Amino acid sequence: MSSATEKKTPRLPCYVFTAVMVAYLGLVALHGRLLNIDEVFYKAAGAHWALDGNFAAPELIGRLPFDPPIEKIFACYPPLYPFSFGVFTRVFGFGHLQVCLFDAMLRVLLCVVTAHTARRLMPNVSSAWPTAMAGLLVLPLGAIGRPDDLAVVWGLLACTRLLDYSAGNRGLQAGVLLGLSAATSLVAAAVFAVIATGLVLTETGVSVGRRMGRVTLMGIVSAVVLVAAFIPLLWVDGHAWRQIVNHGVDALRTGGFWETWSEGWRNGRYLIVASGGVIVTALLLLTWAIRTGSGALWLRWFLAALVMIVMIVLQTRGKYYYVWFAGPWLVAASVALIAQAWGGCRHRAPVFTAAAVLVCGCVYGAQFWVVERLVVASLPTEQRFDAAAARIKMVVPEGATILAFEHWVTLVGRNPIRDHTITTPESTWGSIDYIVLTGNGSRAPGVAQPHPPAFAEYAAKHFERIDDNLAREPLRLGGFRITNSAYGWGAVVYRRVSP
Repeated sequence: MSSATEKKTPRLPCYVFTAVMVAYLGLVALHGRLLNIDEVFYKAAGAHWALDGNFAAPELIGRLPFDPPIEKIFACYPPLYPFSFGVFTRVFGFGHLQVCLFDAMLRVLLCVVTAHTARRLMPNVSSAWPTAMAGLLVLPLGAIGRPDDLAVVWGLLACTRLLDYSAGNRGLQAGVLLGLSAATSLVAAAVFAVIATGLVLTETGVSVGRRMGRVTLMGIVSAVVLVAAFIPLLWVDGHAWRQIVNHGVDALRTGGFWETWSEGWRNGRYLIVASGGVIVTALLLLTWAIRTGSGALWLRWFLAALVMIVMIVLQTRGKYYYVWFAGPWLVAASVALIAQAWGGCRHRAPVFTAAAVLVCGCVYGAQFWVVERLVVASLPTEQRFDAAAARIKMVVPEGATILAFEHWVTLVGRNPIRDHTITTPESTWGSIDYIVLTGNGSRAPGVAQPHPPAFAEYAAKHFERIDDNLAREPLRLGGFRITNSAYGWGAVVYRRVSP
């Protein structure tokens, strides 16, 4: 009996992990989710490629003065995420459910790969609970509806290839995976390229020359993969490379440090706290490593990631979700080090404190995800996607040009759309026939999302409200108001009344 129990015990963490992943996918399939503000930018080209064969994003006219125009080809961002979404759409169709499940499946994949990374970092730990914990901690964290999860998956896999360089062509494999990460997100790839370089350079028993050769091989292979990802776009237009240069230069322009990060804190304090938690955890583990003579291991696992976080904080304009690119790696490394340090360790105080900080930070960061789950689960029938989308289609005629954000997912392929989250150029204002907006994020119940400043005065003069299905009730629990906005898929529709 005892031997049978011992054989079955290691499976329990796997069962728990699998059950949580299945439950997560089930919740997303049942209730969906709200759209990320960048969702149209990252998915539009893939949707159009699947629906009409053009890898272009006419919704983004006005984002920047792109040459060639973005309505001809989308090349201002690495193409792997929108292309993957396009493939998914061709196989499973396009709609709100497919949009939500695509990213939910990527999040589950990230959890699995994070758990795999933790297991690779602690091969001598027999318990599977730390492995499961590492994967579960990242489930509710990070921006959804963006390329981030997919890019981090490639980066984590690249790093795991380098943990045991003695087997196979690990440098070549890591280079391919880093190239795929770069073809998904250049910033995420830069983070993992530095982590991977640190793993190679701190490898023991290998000459400096061989280590530098391996780093060079990874760099060359990843560059070849990245260029190969852009070749189909260059085949459509030989000047498509200008778009990503234009967009990259714009992204590197920095505003005031405190102003941008103050805005980042208002929008993303939960993820910032979670990121801060993994950073503090790493520093607490440094104190244990110094006491026990494990400083070299700490440097190998943590230093490069922490350096990249500092660089991102200093160089980006409050883009807090970039900081989390290193989050899954730091979670896996922290869990692995804690699990190895706990058994037979006489200096448990810093290890216990590190574990507590890690869990508390991730739990605090999960609040945003929990609130969103409560919001979408509690929506009344008229505020759910299917009912709200059907009402909009009854009001807005097919073929009319629409200025919209969330209901891009409702009207793409049926109507020409302009993305409301960007300032469309004045030369295109006259082509807009209807405006469709929800109240999500407006910070006041029954109030639509505000127009971009340059467009607001024009809209007030030339459009009239013809339908109002905005949500009026913010989320409340136990009589306490939880959200500022009243969330839902119900929208207000404006129609042009004068040219």
